Amino acid sequence: MGMSASQARLLALTSRIHDVEYKAQNIQAKKLQLANFSDAAYNKYLDALDATTLTIKQADNSVVPATFTNLCSSQGVKNSNYKGYSIRDEQGRLIVEQDVYDKLQNGGATDAYEFAALMLGVESGKLDGISAPPTNDDMSAKLTEVLEAVNGTDDKTTLPENYENIGELFVSLGELLPGISEAEIWNDEVINQKIDAMKDEGDPEKPADDRVKENARVLVNQIRTAISALMPQATNSLADAEQAAYNAYADNASSGNDLVSRHDILKEQLGNINIFDDQAVENALKEIEKKDPKEAESIRASLEEFKFDLYRTKGADIVSGAGAGTKEDYDAGLFNYYANIYKQAQSDGYVSIETFNNEAQSGATNNNEWLNEQILSGRFTIEGYSVNNNTGILDSDSVMVGAQTDITYSNRTEIDKTELARAEAEYEKAMKDINAKEKRYDHELAKLDTERQALTTQIDSLKTQISDNIDRTFGIFS
Repeated sequence: MGMSASQARLLALTSRIHDVEYKAQNIQAKKLQLANFSDAAYNKYLDALDATTLTIKQADNSVVPATFTNLCSSQGVKNSNYKGYSIRDEQGRLIVEQDVYDKLQNGGATDAYEFAALMLGVESGKLDGISAPPTNDDMSAKLTEVLEAVNGTDDKTTLPENYENIGELFVSLGELLPGISEAEIWNDEVINQKIDAMKDEGDPEKPADDRVKENARVLVNQIRTAISALMPQATNSLADAEQAAYNAYADNASSGNDLVSRHDILKEQLGNINIFDDQAVENALKEIEKKDPKEAESIRASLEEFKFDLYRTKGADIVSGAGAGTKEDYDAGLFNYYANIYKQAQSDGYVSIETFNNEAQSGATNNNEWLNEQILSGRFTIEGYSVNNNTGILDSDSVMVGAQTDITYSNRTEIDKTELARAEAEYEKAMKDINAKEKRYDHELAKLDTERQALTTQIDSLKTQISDNIDRTFGIFS
């Protein structure tokens, strides 16, 4: 690896370790807040205030019932504190809309951005693979098929459209270029040699007239065009659209552009493959993982950040390029919503809201009272999530009803024994959540510390490599 590439890699690793340290600091801050949450829970539930309706505050400060639709659907309430809300059941499963559940189960998406594109209308069959145009051998075989069909029947009306016309063109070309074969039609070098060697029909010692040669070229092009029209037309896959959008961006990017630099670094790390070819990327990562699992994990994280930035920059071009509406139809907010749903669903699984319909009168989707009961009993937990605008990394945290001002109870009434009993249950639930969060934070901190140590080792190794490169390069002057 050259000095420039080594320096770029060092910068990428340094950026990554800063992200890890930043996340660790955030988690530490959250742990410090747990004591405040404990006090808030104690004071909140000791008051034993009545709460008849669970509500959520909208952007205009009005309140609406806190139902699954208002909290978690694609039309749910968003606010300044979080990008959105989600609900998990007692098993930690993310509760999602039925159409989201179906696509998660059967859509075939392998990352958040494929899933979001799928939800916006990209067909499942377009999620995989890089389209390839037909080869010359494919075209030659098709021409042979056409000529055999034409020569094999006397009733030309039974032939597919354009077959007879292609046969007539080939006969005309054969009169100008005797002996021309189906395969030679697609070989520019052979065609040029044959046309250059053409002789005048009346005087074999003279070269053919330029107009005659041009007629031969026209016939060749007409045959090629007609056969091309008969070939199956490749439809752009999402990977094709990603590559096309990136290429258009890179062509107009200034020198040293961050997105272009990260693309080039990833391409080098993966062995100079097409990084938009998911299957090729996965095969390359498996090979890297055999030698260095931590390096493979780091590259996966870098790929995630690259795709986040690519879709943030060229999402409309990519999704429309893969056949889902026009650029004007593209809804960036909705795309990000579905991408975030996919990211959340990767931990602890997911379940459809319709699974609970038999428990809630008139269904679970818009039942405020039923949802309130699930939260009070501790069966469901509300989470607020936000996204790092630089990396696309999702951050979520439990929302304590009442302590989080956008989700609270309205129309409080006087305390009675029933409300006191419920307050006690709420307090126990709050403390259980706090203890669970503390354990989760400790686990996350341990994982981040392991990642930080691995990145530090890579950085130290790379610094040594850079130093050695400098010594070798400039040692001749010493």
